[in-house]
Amino acid sequence: MEQGLFRLAASLALLLACGSVFAQSPGDAQGYPGRPIRIIVANTAGSALRDFAPVSLVITSIQLLASHPSVAATNVPELLALARARPGQLNCGSSGAGSSNHLACAMLDVLGQVDIVHVPFKGTVPQQTGLMSGQVQIAFASIPTTMTHVKAGKLRVLGQGGPKRSPLLPDLPTIAETLPGFQATTWYALLAPRGTPAAIVQRLNAEVVKALSDSPVAQRLIRLGLDPAPCTPAELTAYLKAETERYGRIVKQAGLAGGK
Repeated sequence: MEQGLFRLAASLALLLACGSVFAQSPGDAQGYPGRPIRIIVANTAGSALRDFAPVSLVITSIQLLASHPSVAATNVPELLALARARPGQLNCGSSGAGSSNHLACAMLDVLGQVDIVHVPFKGTVPQQTGLMSGQVQIAFASIPTTMTHVKAGKLRVLGQGGPKRSPLLPDLPTIAETLPGFQATTWYALLAPRGTPAAIVQRLNAEVVKALSDSPVAQRLIRLGLDPAPCTPAELTAYLKAETERYGRIVKQAGLAGGK
């Protein structure tokens, strides 16, 4: 039985998916981050939760809100005041339409009741280049991506998007301290093909939990600003449903339905 499970598991093609990829339309064969995700694209058939068998969450990573140094704001309240005084004049760059940082921009608009223009780039590197050059004034990105440029004096960090302050940045306020309910977190999860036997899913889950529980790998991830987050398949299913519903509300309130 055990050897049979190993042989079957070895034949599986697993998907390490991030939020944008997981929510892709199943009909999009190109499947790269930056394409509009399902909750933005209208009338997309099927459900990613039906297309895959959740195994475990792997990591989560909070997004930081950063600005070009020329922006006359050093924190989130000052940025919101500036945006309200200059509606439609500030730009928020993302790594692509439908990406997690695009939705973070939309969330800032909705919860902050401001009008900041979204500017999509074709990936994280162009997004960061656009921010550092002043082509856009603000952008959301991960701790490793953002802090490299902050330490070099090329960007200023205004707030963090997690539900609580990261131990790596204890003096940096969360955006939720100004805008209750704000949460911008990127996640990566391990998914198996639909129909994978439950015994295989459970074995894969056990290996993920083992690898990420107080191990050298986990400690290295933490130092990079990434939070190991192993969980059960049922917990991952509930998490994905909650994320879809949460971002779905933001998409509706921001008027992004249909990929606009």
